[in-house]
Amino acid sequence: MMSMAKMTQMLLPGMLARRCGVIINVSSAFGRNPTPYLALYGATKSFADFFSRALLKEYGKYHIAVQSLTPYTVSTNMVKNAPPTTLLPPADTYVRSALSTVGRASRTHGYLPHSILGAVLDRSPSCVRLLYIKLFQYRASKFMARLQLQQRD
Repeated sequence: MMSMAKMTQMLLPGMLARRCGVIINVSSAFGRNPTPYLALYGATKSFADFFSRALLKEYGKYHIAVQSLTPYTVSTNMVKNAPPTTLLPPADTYVRSALSTVGRASRTHGYLPHSILGAVLDRSPSCVRLLYIKLFQYRASKFMARLQLQQRD
């Protein structure tokens, strides 16, 4: 959180002087809903989202675009480069998609399948969201167990 605030503090004066700029902060869909066993992760991602939204209100009038990305899971080192699927895009696919939304959305999942999933879950009762989270955690634990077995062999 401090690094995000400090980086913004360092770069914002130049953007203000030029009266243009883009700030993209990577939050997470897990920062939008309380997630068991990911409390600290979710809280820091929630900070990124709220920080971005507040910056936009403060600096949007100076032609500074501020975007909060709230992706679901992306195939990166964080998930041990799990095999990509429609809902688990490779990082380069996600980045291309997310960058295409700059200037068009201030808060976005950044990737159409994530946006569809988010729209469904945002309109679902909390028990359905919790079920999705539990399914995600179950699949993640199975993947990690398989990975550990492969590393032992």
